[in-house]
Amino acid sequence: MILNLSVEGILSAIGNTPLVEVESPRGAARLFAKMEGSNPTGSVKDRPALGMILGAERRGKLSPGGTIVEATSGNMGASLAMVAAARGYRCVIVLPEYTSEGKKRLIKRLGAELVEMPECVRMPGCLDMAARLARENKWFLVGQFDNPDNPASHIRTAAEIIAQLGQVPDAVVLGWGTGGTLTGVATAMKAARPDCRVFTVEINEYPHMIEGIYYDFTPGNLKRELIDELVVISSQEGIEATLYLNRKGYPVGLSSGAVWLAAKRACEVMGEGKVVVTLFPDRCERYAL
Repeated sequence: MILNLSVEGILSAIGNTPLVEVESPRGAARLFAKMEGSNPTGSVKDRPALGMILGAERRGKLSPGGTIVEATSGNMGASLAMVAAARGYRCVIVLPEYTSEGKKRLIKRLGAELVEMPECVRMPGCLDMAARLARENKWFLVGQFDNPDNPASHIRTAAEIIAQLGQVPDAVVLGWGTGGTLTGVATAMKAARPDCRVFTVEINEYPHMIEGIYYDFTPGNLKRELIDELVVISSQEGIEATLYLNRKGYPVGLSSGAVWLAAKRACEVMGEGKVVVTLFPDRCERYAL
């Protein structure tokens, strides 16, 4: 276990999520998934939310009683709301109105204020509004899509995987929304083992139905040069895969089904005797399927 000694209380529960073996095609590589729904708010976003707020504090960008603002499709909003509440900050979240009601309820329960934007403006419009609010009110704009503390927080994620496996995996399969998870984990894995292959997944529709996998812009944190292979699926395939995992007892959300499909493809490519790791980013309760 990798202890989080820099924080106390609920924030010390972030990370050290379970790594479990999941179903992979017969005659292919073994597949393991990091169950990020075990984080306090139920998603992987707790990791970078904590990292970005602590980073802002270290740099003097946040003072006691300050306000943070961010644009997000939901999970990061809940994570920032939790960290803000624990550290004594006001939190304002700008999100598109199509964000699931479950995510909205969780963000509000954790004390944050919501600014909902029309569906037509999508994420770029939310980003513009968050930047405007920060500029006009002198609030701290988290900037998850470009903030280097986002991918840096996943150095620990990679370290946990290596410690739990007892080795660097032969391949990792990572979705991307902010780009932080993919860039952070992939960078650390390739530093430890240059031949570790990196797979990702994209949806072949515009717009699509898989929350958390963006399609209308490319985040600054995403380093595409780290990606070795892209697996393309449809929204319906991702939904069906998520429901299949749910029926097998995995309480995971929509993007988990998408990355699981990509991970099965990676297992076929890597072959028997190899080890592949993916991340299941969140839980199913916040999605209506």
